[in-house]
Amino acid sequence: MQLCSSKSLVIAYALLLLTINTVHSNENSAMLDQAHQLLTKGKMEQAYSIANSIRLKSVYENDHRSLARALYLMGSAYQSLSDHKKSIHYLNQSLSVYQQTNDLDGQAMVLDNIASLFLDMNDFQSMLEYSNQAIDLADKVSEKTRSKIYANHAYKLFKVNDVETSTEFFNKAHKILVATNNEYYLIYFHLMKADVHRELLEIEKSINHLEQAKTIANNLNKNELASIAELGVAKTLMANEEYQDAIEILLSLENTLKLSHTKGNLNELYQFLYTCYKHQKKYDKALTYYEKATQLSNSIKAENNNQFSKLLMTEYRFNESKESLNQLKHTMEKELAEVHLKNKQLSIYLYIALAALTLTLFALWRRR
Repeated sequence: MQLCSSKSLVIAYALLLLTINTVHSNENSAMLDQAHQLLTKGKMEQAYSIANSIRLKSVYENDHRSLARALYLMGSAYQSLSDHKKSIHYLNQSLSVYQQTNDLDGQAMVLDNIASLFLDMNDFQSMLEYSNQAIDLADKVSEKTRSKIYANHAYKLFKVNDVETSTEFFNKAHKILVATNNEYYLIYFHLMKADVHRELLEIEKSINHLEQAKTIANNLNKNELASIAELGVAKTLMANEEYQDAIEILLSLENTLKLSHTKGNLNELYQFLYTCYKHQKKYDKALTYYEKATQLSNSIKAENNNQFSKLLMTEYRFNESKESLNQLKHTMEKELAEVHLKNKQLSIYLYIALAALTLTLFALWRRR
């Protein structure tokens, strides 16, 4: 009966720990979702701060999933500020945690993202190294992840002029995206394909993909992605030297981008208008948009520098608090070791005293 009771207590305790860990994991996940939303809105410092706090919290709660996500978001924050080396540093840490927990989807997405960073840095050898590792996992991950890995790998292969293999992977990705009705990522697929056809000067195919991307984005109320598709159409027309048609699209889009507060896209629009008017030899208008682009570019750079400084300060404070915690932990361990040594010495003294007392009592008993 006592044995059964002990087993019940052990099971109850295990269930309690599982419940506590689940609650912590859910709380961490909700906070990281919030950090992700802030990141998409360009609020890097706030997103980083939340992710950083969850990183520390998840270590003590042994929540590996949240730890990996937190590190991934921290890397993404630095990626948004174009600090690729710092981003890769955190993404590699995230990858390590995903590997420890055998999370293949997580591993594949991190590898793919690191490969994209190396593409931005024009380090094609490292890009292919990481991208191929992601592809090696493709058959073992979910279809959603697999479709992204295939499409991104296809785009990277195109950048190193392997057009034939690139086309094969684009086709594989499209087949999965259509079969799984993944409309959101289909937008990115069409934007990538449009870039490919633009570089090959296949103008009609490029515009066709951009129109498909815009239609899906509008259906999903993804206005920013629809605007990016419109910018893509203008860029494709510029590649074909159809500057007046490009100008008409850009001017109709200008107010939309101003209202949406998407400075990066608006800055690109100003640069496109400057280029178009310069080619038309309308230098007054070209100068106007050159000045707008320069002013907005400086504003974006100042904001990024400010956010970068805040990120570094947050990281410094985290490292300080981490060092303090390590010192406290070291002090506690030292004190516990001293207490353990004293207890051990006391036990020896008590054992000697008990042995002496036993011998004394035995000697007295023998005398009687």
